[in-house]
Amino acid sequence: MEILDMVEAAHRKQAPLPDHDELRRRHNDGQRLGSMLFGDFFESCMAEHERTGDIRKTTLRSYRSHYKEHLKEVFAHVRMDRLWVSVLQKVFTRIDEKNETILEARASEDPAVRASVRGKRITGPATKQRIRATLSTVLSDAVRQEIIGVNNAGVVKLDKVKGPRALVSTKLRVETFNAKFAERLEAVRAEKGGRKVSAVRVWESLELRPSPVMVWTPIQLGTFLDVAVRQRLYALFHLIAFRGLRRGEGCGARWMDFDVEERTLAVAKQLVQVGWEFEEGEPKTEASDGVIALDTGTVSVLIEHRVRQNAERLEWGPAWTDTGRIFTHEDGAAAGAGA
Repeated sequence: MEILDMVEAAHRKQAPLPDHDELRRRHNDGQRLGSMLFGDFFESCMAEHERTGDIRKTTLRSYRSHYKEHLKEVFAHVRMDRLWVSVLQKVFTRIDEKNETILEARASEDPAVRASVRGKRITGPATKQRIRATLSTVLSDAVRQEIIGVNNAGVVKLDKVKGPRALVSTKLRVETFNAKFAERLEAVRAEKGGRKVSAVRVWESLELRPSPVMVWTPIQLGTFLDVAVRQRLYALFHLIAFRGLRRGEGCGARWMDFDVEERTLAVAKQLVQVGWEFEEGEPKTEASDGVIALDTGTVSVLIEHRVRQNAERLEWGPAWTDTGRIFTHEDGAAAGAGA
């Protein structure tokens, strides 16, 4: 009956009849003769990984974002057994087309055209590589389930990723950025015609910077810490600045990981953001999972922070939440990486 349904469907759509040898192979292997659509398989694949928990929630969230923004429009309704290399390549061709549209709009002399793409970002080579990795994960699952015979994602051609070159924020570069920022802010305010403009959004624009990665000088870092010292979580800023922890690793640090006598801190956990919530997870890389040495100044800062935290614990009394974290809110609740 399944073969008959496939033949009737082919006649209705005036499509080629199912390949005889392919149907025989699937029958002998005990596979379904028909083929799922990519969109249906993607959803079932994500649901299975959510159930088993074998992939981080943040990674699954990234997969779903790639599907929603890029994959769905191109082949959500394409059969799994039709995902040839040329079909997969269409996703990245479409991305290039959208990138070109954004760039052309940004260069337009028409304020309305420029405004139409404000907030839209170019999909760069690194993101394309991650999108291909999403495809590869899904198609590898399909191969394991014998829904398809080969994973073609790895054959798709993409430009090589060139990491951004880190540049030091020299005095001249800072002055140039400030001038560009003032000019852009004035232009955006003129376009808005008196309506409220977020200066922070303009300041965040990477186009104004000579590189996406700008490195502070020791003097600039010192200036920042001189201001941050008045903050409750100054010890967190100090620890990250002097020992190079990621935000999630700093927020995930526990008092049990801190050895005063040995002057060390074990990087054993990190807090990761999943939607609006934060969850505890393992360090991002194996290299991060280790013990770091602390200088005497950092040890002193952490001890002072513990004294302050103990005072907050007494003030809150029974309402205090004992998370065991070094860096918390006033009530003891863990301070997430986005706090």
